[in-house]
Amino acid sequence: MAGSVLAFTNITAFRASIDQAIYEREYTKAILNAVIDPLVVLDATLRVQTANRAFYALFGLSRDETQDKPIRKLGNKEWEESESWKAIETTLSDHTEFHAIEIEGEFPAIGRRTILLDACELQREGNALILVTFHDVSEQKEGERTNSLLAAIVGCSDDAIISKNLDGTITTWNESAERLYGYTPQEAIGQHITLIVPWERRSEEEDILRRLAKGERVDHFETIRQRKDGTAFEVSLTISPVRDAAGRVVGASKVARDISERRRAEELLRRSEERFRALVNASSDVVYRMNPDWSEMRQLDGRGFIADTGKPRKDWLNEYIHLDDQPLVLRTIREAVRTKTMFELEHRVKRTDGTLGWTYSRAVPLFDAGGEIMEWFGAATDVTDRREADEKYRKLAHTLDAQVRVRTRELEEQSRQVRELSWKLLRSQDEERRHIARELHDSAGQTLTVLGINLARLAQKAGRNAPELAVEAEQIQET
Repeated sequence: MAGSVLAFTNITAFRASIDQAIYEREYTKAILNAVIDPLVVLDATLRVQTANRAFYALFGLSRDETQDKPIRKLGNKEWEESESWKAIETTLSDHTEFHAIEIEGEFPAIGRRTILLDACELQREGNALILVTFHDVSEQKEGERTNSLLAAIVGCSDDAIISKNLDGTITTWNESAERLYGYTPQEAIGQHITLIVPWERRSEEEDILRRLAKGERVDHFETIRQRKDGTAFEVSLTISPVRDAAGRVVGASKVARDISERRRAEELLRRSEERFRALVNASSDVVYRMNPDWSEMRQLDGRGFIADTGKPRKDWLNEYIHLDDQPLVLRTIREAVRTKTMFELEHRVKRTDGTLGWTYSRAVPLFDAGGEIMEWFGAATDVTDRREADEKYRKLAHTLDAQVRVRTRELEEQSRQVRELSWKLLRSQDEERRHIARELHDSAGQTLTVLGINLARLAQKAGRNAPELAVEAEQIQET
């Protein structure tokens, strides 16, 4: 070798560019790994090229286990057969815009979830690549389902449900609110809540808003509200604060129920109790009140005949009614309830002294405005003395009937004996007549014989002295 030649090339700029590329790669990788949503880069055959940590965690796999593997094979059959993969392939082949798709699947790290898939094609020389992002929308979907369910409940509720913000502006208004107050949602939403509050009650609403701002709940507040036509009516309000995600009170939800019917029912009940008490004071009968189906005795004043009820009781049947009479009492009750007519029955009851007594019980139904039974109002008369007298009469009648039957049999026997005696007497008389006839016949025969003998002698004597007389005597003898 005669010598060597050394060549020196300045690669400072080249090294700098490589270092910059490495830095940018690591910087980009750090950013991708910091992204919460899973990201994956796929080639034209939808094989995994690279991904961030969130992606590997989602499937519970490592980088080596997913590298160059078809993404379809990373999940279950439902995941593999999803239509989303065809849509991604179409985006790559046609270079068209991809529209996000929801897909449900079972994932090792988070279980069954709803995932929103989005994709965009990456510009690269050579093979086409596509970036796919996975966004978990399960909670959002659940929230939407919950909101839909709540909206359906609110819409179908028989109670008026209204929401408002803290300055009193109405923000929602369901169909029952429209029926109750007369305003349509278009008329009510955006208006102040005092739209339905009578002027004299507005300070009441201001106090409610102050309490709500403090996070307090208002339960079963009974007050007066006003309809669109100006009529006032009684309502029961339950008002709850509405909070945002940070827990701050931002408004209120109000549930209103028309209690006018309940008030009328309470007034009818109060009047019924007054009538009941007046009847108790004016009557010597047992008086009582029953609920609509007689399952509960609400009140009973026994007037010393049967025990009073200290409070409503459901065991009244066993407490007051004789066991043998209970089926009949229940049948009569059912028929009266079915036909909404008077209950009326005589039956036995247990008296205060433990003995049995009889009552004649009557009860009439009291109806509400809709024609339904609200309660039964009844009175029971002590008929024990009459029933005992009836029982004595029945026993006496039974005894007399038995005695009459015995006496009748005796008379029939005497009559038989008289008939038998009469027959014997008639037979004796007949025999006596026969006997007398025989004796008369025998006596007449003997007399005729004697006469014949005497006549014969007379004829013999007359033949000698008077022949004509003798002839006549012979003729008489011959006859």
